[in-house]
Amino acid sequence: MIENNFFSLENLKLSLKYFLITTICCTFSIVLFIGVNLQKGPMSWEIMRNWGGPSILAIYDGDYWGLITTNFLHTAIWHIYFNLTWLWHFGRKIEINSNRFYYLFIIISSAFVCSISQISVSNTSGIGLSGIVYAFFGYIFIQTKIGNKYDNFIEKSTINYFIIWLFACIAITYFKILPIGNAAHFSGFIWGMLIAYLSKFSKSIQVIVFTVLLTIFSTLLFFNPWSVVLLSKNALEYHQSGQLKDAATVYEQILKLEPENEFAKNNLEIIQNAKK
Repeated sequence: MIENNFFSLENLKLSLKYFLITTICCTFSIVLFIGVNLQKGPMSWEIMRNWGGPSILAIYDGDYWGLITTNFLHTAIWHIYFNLTWLWHFGRKIEINSNRFYYLFIIISSAFVCSISQISVSNTSGIGLSGIVYAFFGYIFIQTKIGNKYDNFIEKSTINYFIIWLFACIAITYFKILPIGNAAHFSGFIWGMLIAYLSKFSKSIQVIVFTVLLTIFSTLLFFNPWSVVLLSKNALEYHQSGQLKDAATVYEQILKLEPENEFAKNNLEIIQNAKK
């Protein structure tokens, strides 16, 4: 019997045999955590990018790999501890009950969906594995309803904990106690449940549905009317290329979302004064 302890050395050989992908994910997160915390000086986007966490602007400019790697980056010890504890707990169960390609799909697609969702409602992609952890939780939660491979795996107390924490994090963010990626949590949870539910259908149906949904999520990265960062990037490109009418329109969109946005206010004023 393998203990529920990723850091137990005596279990390393068995872990690599049966839980290779889960072990790699945990190890990758630990390496990034150590690397980013060994950097000298104040934390910067350049340092974060070097360790898998490019800024949202860098992602828009082509660092698309960051949509995946940011999920594995942590800067606080409590953050990585809790995330790896649950990733190890849920991930091993899913990996041993799935083929590895399917399990890898769950991880990568969940990372992608969580990052895009967080970017769509905020000015950052967020960092950390909690979105993937919620995807695992949602996946196993539905699997307990439609099959018997996961019977009695999740205790009622665990279900209550994850649901309460899901909504408690909204309050924690609202009162500015901690910035938490709530969109990543909710989207991961829903995505995991969807993957589990669709597992009842044929592979062809699954491929079609996932292709359509992931394509939709991909378009949100470039056509998102709620992202101030994306709108700011587009407005600046219009402005610098001399397309002042288009730039003004986008600046006005930004101000509807953030009435006190100084970047939009100042640049819109420059355009208006140039017309006089």
